[in-house]
Amino acid sequence: MESMKFAYIRVSTKSQSYARQLELLKERVAEIEPENIFCEKQSGATIDKRGELKRLLSVLREGDIVYVHSIDRLGRNLLDILNIVKILDEKKVRLISLSQNIDSFTPTGKMFIMICGMMAEIELILMKERISEGVKIATKNNKMGRPKRILSIVETEILDDYIEGRKTVSSCMELLKISRATFFRRLQEYKDSGAIKVNKGLKEENKME
Repeated sequence: MESMKFAYIRVSTKSQSYARQLELLKERVAEIEPENIFCEKQSGATIDKRGELKRLLSVLREGDIVYVHSIDRLGRNLLDILNIVKILDEKKVRLISLSQNIDSFTPTGKMFIMICGMMAEIELILMKERISEGVKIATKNNKMGRPKRILSIVETEILDDYIEGRKTVSSCMELLKISRATFFRRLQEYKDSGAIKVNKGLKEENKME
């Protein structure tokens, strides 16, 4: 079966335009059918919340090619990106980043993905350390009463999105499957833990890099 070309275009907010990504796609990729270009205005949330990405993944077959403007269009952090890259790899689908000249089927591309994997592991370790540090601070400040609940990595990511204005209370409640009161209780626990300050500092460092 002949391989097919697809493209995934994503911007984070409704006010942003697809124009820049579509322009580069038009310049660099010939003979791609309009119906094979999947566009959505959505933050780099989990796959479940990105309808067009889910639809794209469902139609891909072995040997197909997926073009993106840049790797970060796949997700908002390394863990999310690596998860999607892994799905494409399992399907034997080729991933090409146009602006970064990354091809997952080349030795350089494979090395890049390996590096992403190692960095994702480091990011996961750092997250666990931040949570552990927050728990220690909370334990120190709350010697009496019931021990504080440890927030998961997913919970801290969603809470960060709310704090930074990328998600609403309703969307966070839906993602976490909790009530409004429970959401604000966990938000306060996160703020009191001290881990939020470490998270913010790490993100600022990443932006500077």
